[in-house]
Amino acid sequence: MDVLCKNFSLILEIDYEINSKIKLEKEELFFKVWRNVFIRNKCIFYHLRNFKIANFNIKHNFESLREYPLRNYLTGLKITNDETLQNDIDFGSTIPNKIIPNSVGLLIINQNILISKGDLPDSIHTLAFGKRFRELISNDMIPKNVIKLKLGYHTKIDEDFILPKCIKSLSIERKSQLSLLDQVTSSIEYLGINECDADTKIPTTIKSLGLTSKFHNKLPIIPPNIEYLHIGNKFSKEIDFLDLKHLKILKIGRSKKFKSLSDIALSLKQLIYLKVYSEFYLLEYHYNFTSLQILCFNDQLIEIFEGFVDLKNYI
Repeated sequence: MDVLCKNFSLILEIDYEINSKIKLEKEELFFKVWRNVFIRNKCIFYHLRNFKIANFNIKHNFESLREYPLRNYLTGLKITNDETLQNDIDFGSTIPNKIIPNSVGLLIINQNILISKGDLPDSIHTLAFGKRFRELISNDMIPKNVIKLKLGYHTKIDEDFILPKCIKSLSIERKSQLSLLDQVTSSIEYLGINECDADTKIPTTIKSLGLTSKFHNKLPIIPPNIEYLHIGNKFSKEIDFLDLKHLKILKIGRSKKFKSLSDIALSLKQLIYLKVYSEFYLLEYHYNFTSLQILCFNDQLIEIFEGFVDLKNYI
């Protein structure tokens, strides 16, 4: 499969010395195949994307997007405008009518723009707001098929905003957005929090929780039914796994302080550690991880075939 996709990408390789018409024809050919493969076979699509996606710029401002002749082939798009960074902080621009194509499924907005009803196509399933977006979000502007919603640090929430029932993944950047937690139901499968207090109440229906890379405060009480837990790189305080007896995947950034791992030793299937230290803190632990299948240290993947894990053997 890799060889097939690589050969295809070489056929479409763009020589930037030749005229723009030939370049455009090759881009269009790739997009047609890329889009068709994505629809028919996602496995092939991901292989193909690895070889060629870097050659296609999905970052546009409205002017460049309007002039881009192949925009109707885009499945992912980031709206940003570096040139107007200082201006768009105070003055939100508007989205030109129908400029975002119906082919777009992933949309990242990192510009301070005013969004009205109908500006965003219903094809969008993943909607993320960057740090530059400072406007209110309301129900009118959220496409009806969005399943992943990520708020930016300066994203404001309309007081009448209600989380759409279709959302399965919600990421919150700051404390002022935590009021949305009161609306979280069992339909939301993943909750990401970048900033909260120790007394923040995590909804008990959540099974996948990410305390993301900038999270550094004391941990809130984690619901006992959590199955996936990601604690980001800036958290360095003590972690207590008491009562997390259903935890299957643990992803750790840099914290080296545990009260005990024995609480999760019988349920854990994947232990992923994102940083490696010369004096590895886990050396002192010898637990019977009877369910552990994958052990990962800084992208070094180790498959576990025996129940007992002596971590000294993997350092």
